[in-house]
Amino acid sequence: MKSARERDVHRVALMALLQAMFNAYGSELRKASQMIEDAKSGTIKQPGEGLIDGTITSAATDLKSAIVGYTDNNLNAKYLGSKLFTDVGRIVGDLRLDYDKDTHSKTNLWRVERLSGG
Repeated sequence: MKSARERDVHRVALMALLQAMFNAYGSELRKASQMIEDAKSGTIKQPGEGLIDGTITSAATDLKSAIVGYTDNNLNAKYLGSKLFTDVGRIVGDLRLDYDKDTHSKTNLWRVERLSGG
């Protein structure tokens, strides 16, 4: 029999998203709009870089799938950012959602930190 945690659909979706974000970006900060753009394009871009080639990566595919599951199929940056804000500080497994505020552009920058250090 599954525990209540295993049946919690939101927790499962958050766990998938945090893992996908960590796989795609490590602990680097990203805007929700950058995550949506990467998920839609199928390619993870580094900050300040354009799309080098059109190679679809599994990290981007996993990210898109996780965002779709977390947002109920809403690939909208504002919606993703608002939803992420409700989970700031949540720890799922050994991953924690954190953010920083870009005061210049007045946007939130998101990151996932691995607590085990490994």
